[in-house]
Amino acid sequence: MNSEHKTKMQFIEDGKEIRLSFPILFSEPTLFADGRPWEIEELSFSMFNDSPIPILIINRDKTIRYLNPAFEELTGFSMKDLINRNVPYPWWTRTSLEEMPYNEIRNIERFYQKKNGKHFWVEVTSFPIKIGDEITFFLSSWIDITEKKRSEELLRLALESTGNGVWERNLQTNEVFYSKSWKEMLGYEEHEIGNNIEEWSKRIHPSDMNMLYEEIEKHFR
Repeated sequence: MNSEHKTKMQFIEDGKEIRLSFPILFSEPTLFADGRPWEIEELSFSMFNDSPIPILIINRDKTIRYLNPAFEELTGFSMKDLINRNVPYPWWTRTSLEEMPYNEIRNIERFYQKKNGKHFWVEVTSFPIKIGDEITFFLSSWIDITEKKRSEELLRLALESTGNGVWERNLQTNEVFYSKSWKEMLGYEEHEIGNNIEEWSKRIHPSDMNMLYEEIEKHFR
């Protein structure tokens, strides 16, 4: 049976005291290795505040409830900058204004901007937190993938320069990169083919489908 505990956090920024309180759920009492119980406040605070992964908590009304120091370090925005801030969030760019990735379980890549104006890529994993049957707030963790995206772009440019038709599938997001040459070989313009696996599979002849999927499966064994 779940039990609810209110975790209180206190911060001092520029002489201003900021107090936060939000519920954390535990299905069972949490113990140290030697059997001693954790203090709920100690465990909850450490999970978020000491995490090296940027964490953001959003209220149901889309106002910002909490961000940890790792989030501040990544974005340059402080607790004082963001607490109770509503949409549009200051890290949004024009390409991200249309979507708020916190209202369901999701894992997506987003292009954002830091407080200093520098752009960066993150992989956002977000999900709703429920108390009983009611969604109370939304939690998301961010991973900086800027260098990964730069490497992918360099690879794309290198592949384009060879004139070979190439496609590459991201098994985590299920997105697929199709090179410009690949699209041209099939008689399409760059914008006429999207980035999902169906763009490839729907162009396979039905008699070849089973053989191709058998070969793909071999690579996952």
